[in-house]
Amino acid sequence: MTRTMLALPLALVSAAAVGLTAAGPASAGSGVACSLAGATTAAVTGLTMPTPVRAGSTVSAVVTVARSTGSAGPVEVVLAPGSWTRTNACVVVPAGKASARFDVAISPVTTDGRYATVGAYVTPDGADLRQATSPIVGR
Repeated sequence: MTRTMLALPLALVSAAAVGLTAAGPASAGSGVACSLAGATTAAVTGLTMPTPVRAGSTVSAVVTVARSTGSAGPVEVVLAPGSWTRTNACVVVPAGKASARFDVAISPVTTDGRYATVGAYVTPDGADLRQATSPIVGR
């Protein structure tokens, strides 16, 4: 199975302290766009990835959303790769679920002291941006 990994273009929100940039709408290499269609009916409330992460590996991260009252459909979440990471442009939290898993590729860094960072948001202005940061350990 081939997974498209890409960095999102710089745009709306910046969390410069950790090198995170939120952008919207983003598109994956396959031409699938994050439309943010349900953006007013949900918000990202959490984002986790393992700690530490191994240089050059791919890890599974989890994004959690909260839906507005009465909203039950799928939620499209924009992913914002940051320091030393690559990921798909979007992940969908299915209807009836509160979270979804996605892969994060960790750069093969060779020096100590690096941190892998990834972000996720639903709102068009990125106001609900959440981030996860993990130290990178050698191979």
